[in-house]
Amino acid sequence: MPFPTSSRVAGLLLLGPSLGCAAAPRADGESTDAPRLERSAEAATPTALSSAPPSATGTSATTATRATPARPARPALDSHPEGLRPLEDAEKSELRQSCKAFTDAVAKEGRKAVDKAKPGTRVTDVMLETIERLRTSSAAGPGGRCADLMQRDTQAYAAHKAETEAIVLLKVALKTLADAWTETKSLCPSAGPVPREVETLRSPRTRKELGPPVDDLRCASPNFAEPSTRWSLEIRTDAAARSFELIARGFPVPNGPVAELFVRGEVGADGVPLDLPVMRR
Repeated sequence: MPFPTSSRVAGLLLLGPSLGCAAAPRADGESTDAPRLERSAEAATPTALSSAPPSATGTSATTATRATPARPARPALDSHPEGLRPLEDAEKSELRQSCKAFTDAVAKEGRKAVDKAKPGTRVTDVMLETIERLRTSSAAGPGGRCADLMQRDTQAYAAHKAETEAIVLLKVALKTLADAWTETKSLCPSAGPVPREVETLRSPRTRKELGPPVDDLRCASPNFAEPSTRWSLEIRTDAAARSFELIARGFPVPNGPVAELFVRGEVGADGVPLDLPVMRR
């Protein structure tokens, strides 16, 4: 999923940290909005984790799991979430060449709105609201064509940013899982999902609203223990099969269905493999 076509919009979107929007954590402990992640078309290997194990409360399946229909898995980096319509190449050119007046207007008004937004506000939400507010202006073009293109472009960027956070969380957890296996020769117990009801993440929430850290998730990653404001996180392991699955569910497209990203694998002779792709279900 590409960055917005308009460089003016991209510049506005990168103002996120000024509103308290945390950048995604990297495995080396640094912070970045565009982490470097390996791309792989390798398919996920089925394991003994085809069904959800009992949770800490004895429930065998969560609301989020039941609501996710079975569909072929594909690499997360080579696909996009349902409900998203990224711009085609011709539409990107149209936005760049025919909508400059509108993108300029959105950039100008968007900066004012960003300055007034409360801490924690997602900059992409501010931009989408600004696009809607200016949809009826003459600069929006016949039938609001420029507004439609810019809206879809910004939604694609927002989804990319949200899923980057999930991918990094899963990769950090995979590395922590591998380190734990090297030290103890055991897998973390199954835990989560947290938050249990993924629907609570459809609209922006603060960490305080989502509850305290979850110690059961801390085994895989400290980032899993602290509730994410975008993703419901879960660990599934099978000690006998030496298999595991790390799962993130959320709404990269606010009005779309639940997106589910996961890393699945088995402990091999050399331990937990780190080159597993993040997949989409």
